[in-house]
Amino acid sequence: MNTSRSFVAWLGLVAILNMVTGCAAVRSEATAEIDRPVEVAWSAFADESRLGEWLHGSWKPHEIDGRRYGIQWVDGAEGIVGESREVVFGEPGGETVLVQTITAVRPNELFAFELEHDMMRFVSEIRFEAIDDEHSTVRWSSTIHPRGLVSGIWTQMIRGSIHRRFDEHVFKLKAMIEDDPDATD
Repeated sequence: MNTSRSFVAWLGLVAILNMVTGCAAVRSEATAEIDRPVEVAWSAFADESRLGEWLHGSWKPHEIDGRRYGIQWVDGAEGIVGESREVVFGEPGGETVLVQTITAVRPNELFAFELEHDMMRFVSEIRFEAIDDEHSTVRWSSTIHPRGLVSGIWTQMIRGSIHRRFDEHVFKLKAMIEDDPDATD
């Protein structure tokens, strides 16, 4: 095969990979029934001091070598639609910084947000619903929109672990709520 034909074939492969992976969003959803009323479930979920009990990573603000990690409000009041906060994970020199913008808050029903990163954008909704007076459900759905070929390929490669992580988060949230002796009406 001559050089120009090889180059055209390579460009075609890159274009196909970009269409298949670079633009292909990954959607994940996890649901759990909780043996507590929806108001109790929401209250425990909304308590940011407890994020580390059910959400992977260190969400509690802390410092290492002068760098702040965890959640830091960027502007405005906490928990208001349109407000943003910086979420920093990792270790010094290997930080991942995301900006979370709250897109909807309806107590006892919905918390929606977007997380922005150079490589991708996450669009998430965490919904609560009463089953009856003593039971509720939580459903976390998120769509990850990769930006570019590398991010698209990487996202497709780890999609299974993304789904497992969502299941883990929701079931840890369920356990945190149900195991809390103070979680009552």
